[in-house]
Amino acid sequence: MGIAKENGCPVIIHSEAGTIGTNRSLSDIARKAGLDSGMVIKHSSPPFVTDDETFGVMPSIPASRENIREALSKGSDRFMVETDYYDDPEKPGARMSVNTVPKRIKAMLANGGMTEENVRRVCEDIPNRMFCR
Repeated sequence: MGIAKENGCPVIIHSEAGTIGTNRSLSDIARKAGLDSGMVIKHSSPPFVTDDETFGVMPSIPASRENIREALSKGSDRFMVETDYYDDPEKPGARMSVNTVPKRIKAMLANGGMTEENVRRVCEDIPNRMFCR
């Protein structure tokens, strides 16, 4: 995280889903390294989006309808969406295709599950802020 701070780039934590305590720990580690916790991206995050759940860490949630709905139901669109391959022997073949995100977002926009502002924030503003420095 210190190197990310020096270079002004985000850190992506690629780990299991995690807990609220995971986000608290990541935020503490970032603070100790002098890195804004908003520059820490928690890959494969549960739909934790409130300040009390993230401690400033940026959640990137798998793009399931349930995850997106739950995140938005908390009154926040401060998250990114992702696909991922699940390497879990208990779930053979479980994966999300790379085209899941655009299809899911289009469907949710069409059925009123997301607003155009939600889509712009989740799919453009936040990723651009994190990765286009």
